[in-house]
Amino acid sequence: MKTDFKPYTGKIRKCGTGCISRVNENTWEGRYAPKMNGKRVQRVVYAHSEEECEEKLKEMIAEMNAERARKI
Repeated sequence: MKTDFKPYTGKIRKCGTGCISRVNENTWEGRYAPKMNGKRVQRVVYAHSEEECEEKLKEMIAEMNAERARKI
């Protein structure tokens, strides 16, 4: 009996990559909360698919890191 291989994706993401969760059957939520000036700043993006949410989160993280670099 042969089964299809599906790689295990852990529940813990690496630091600095934010998190993605499913809000309901049509909506995904991506969060990123770095420390800026000693305070935690949280931003959220929403999307209709996990892949779209992953892309939006990646863009938001790059934008926030650029903003942090300007303030330093």
